Amino acid sequence: MKTQKVFSLTLLTLALAACGSGGGSGGGDNHPTQPAQQPATQTTKPTTSETKPSQPTEEKPKNTITGHYYNGFFGFASNISSNDINAIRVWGTDIQLIDPAMKSVNGWLSDSVDNRSNRIVSDFLNHARVGLAIRQSDVVAFAQGKETIAENVPTVGKAHYKGQHILTIEHSKEVQQETKAKYGSFRGDALFDVDFANKKITGSLELPTLEGQTETAYLPISAMINGNTFEKRGFIDDVSVKGKFYGENASEMAGVYQKMNKFTGAFGAKKQ
Repeated sequence: MKTQKVFSLTLLTLALAACGSGGGSGGGDNHPTQPAQQPATQTTKPTTSETKPSQPTEEKPKNTITGHYYNGFFGFASNISSNDINAIRVWGTDIQLIDPAMKSVNGWLSDSVDNRSNRIVSDFLNHARVGLAIRQSDVVAFAQGKETIAENVPTVGKAHYKGQHILTIEHSKEVQQETKAKYGSFRGDALFDVDFANKKITGSLELPTLEGQTETAYLPISAMINGNTFEKRGFIDDVSVKGKFYGENASEMAGVYQKMNKFTGAFGAKKQ
């Protein structure tokens, strides 16, 4: 893995500003008392009860798409469970992540309204989607897909994964006025080393390069594996991470990350 150079939040903010925005009951039998003289004819119609057949219950299909998302820059990651890899339910509504009008550039699909992206969605994974959903005052970073069965995640050996990530911050008031966008985003490389035997993940997320900077800066992240998921709960000065393995034999990994009140993002990568 490349030598890491940790990037300060102040420089990150400046760099992103420069990058722009981006049943029934049964009846009993009747037994009448015999009269002294039997009438010529008398029949007693047996009492019957009608039992309506029970209606078969339709089982809902099991959700096949799982994942996580961060709503904004504060709080825990929420779970995703659905049957549509190209949609996400947030803010009380279903948001379609893909439409024919979206343009693909360097493995990312996006749309734009007044030069502001409302959806930025990965197009470089086979079994998952990661990205951002943005509206005027809110942003969600998400990662979802067809998870690897927990029993099929390797328990020995190591693997290297390579992919991309997308990071977003909230602009300062001054930058918002200048760019007419509340949020800024950056897309870069995402590199991971996975130690399945010790259930540990270490990763590096590329950060923006500032003018005059000669070395690429990276954001280090880490997590521990539990079945087909991995997680790290960060504190104030650390980065929280939550994600899953996707595809056959953990061929892909994807997740979300957040530094409280600072930034949030999503990543995806393929096993090399």
